[in-house]
Amino acid sequence: MIVELAVLPSGVGASVSRYVKEAVKIIKESTGKVHNSPMCTVFEVSTFRQLSEILEKIDKKMEEMGVPREIFHINIDIRRDKKINMEYKLSRIKE
Repeated sequence: MIVELAVLPSGVGASVSRYVKEAVKIIKESTGKVHNSPMCTVFEVSTFRQLSEILEKIDKKMEEMGVPREIFHINIDIRRDKKINMEYKLSRIKE
């Protein structure tokens, strides 16, 4: 499954890049590859359990960094009729 995740630390001021950087680091260590955009991070997981473990690691890290509140925006693309990945989806829209 392909996951699009935005982690929004709240209550830490206007700049959140240091917190987002740590979240992306956890995702990359857990999945091996990520696609970053200005608003979110896209990655692949095999199961909901794997996704849950990643979210828990991010939550724990944010707590350790003193973040009083987090908002997670998650979109998940599950396709059962054929195997897809991020590269496949991107190749379908390139000219």
